[in-house]
Amino acid sequence: MNFRRILVLFFAFVSLKTLALPLSDLQTGDIILLDMDCFSCELIENETGGPFSHSGIVLKLGSQVYVAQSLGSVHHIPLQAFLGYSNKVPHVIRPKHINFSKKRKLLENYKRKYLGMDFDHDYVWDDEKLYCSEFIYKLLKSVYAIEKFKPTPMTYDKNPKGWEIYFGGKLPPSGKLGLSPNDFFFSTGFDGDFKDMGPLY
Repeated sequence: MNFRRILVLFFAFVSLKTLALPLSDLQTGDIILLDMDCFSCELIENETGGPFSHSGIVLKLGSQVYVAQSLGSVHHIPLQAFLGYSNKVPHVIRPKHINFSKKRKLLENYKRKYLGMDFDHDYVWDDEKLYCSEFIYKLLKSVYAIEKFKPTPMTYDKNPKGWEIYFGGKLPPSGKLGLSPNDFFFSTGFDGDFKDMGPLY
């Protein structure tokens, strides 16, 4: 086993022990927010005024728990692998307007409409690509699992030099609609982070 794989497994173990939600209580549609360390991650967190830079959505397939994400492309990976992206405490929120039929439809829509779509490096809302929080919003919206919570005009002015590097000299889509993981975090349209449910085992 190489050193990189050991690190991934270690961080996954640490994250599993610190996620404030038992595995048995995770549900399809739950959103997991991560504080990741990368160049664009730091830009996102600084610009949006919150601790999170990546997000994924829980999919329960039988007894297995996966997290769907847009990273490279829209795909799903085991929960432990997703948590392994960060050694910091993740945050779990749950849409208030989701039930069994909506969860079943969410799984269907994910496989039929979104699986395999390309990642949107340009953070544009109305093209054929998706970034992480855009993917989650549109998937949940497709089954009417969220109300009132909407994309808002995005800014890129807190670290203009950093964004210039990220966009390769192109102008960022300032003022265009969008969402970040921290918009989910700050929204009142979701329930808790379930801190009273104890550690994840």
